[in-house]
Amino acid sequence: MTGNTTSRPGAQAAQTLTWNSEGKPARTTEPAAGTKPATDTRYLYDADGELLILSLFHFDGHHWCGGQAASAVSYSAGLR
Repeated sequence: MTGNTTSRPGAQAAQTLTWNSEGKPARTTEPAAGTKPATDTRYLYDADGELLILSLFHFDGHHWCGGQAASAVSYSAGLR
């Protein structure tokens, strides 16, 4: 994990990045700022190391929300 960026400027505040044991992004978080909610992006990989699911969440002030009903998006590459 040496050399991986652990923080960077985001759209609203500094983002925190975490990495998995293969050196791929595992999670990106960004705190709330002003009227924009906190965000949490998580990455899930298959056994071959290919991105399988990218899940986006936001904090509405009371709950972490995810999925279509909560204005978040999930992408799936499909199963083989």
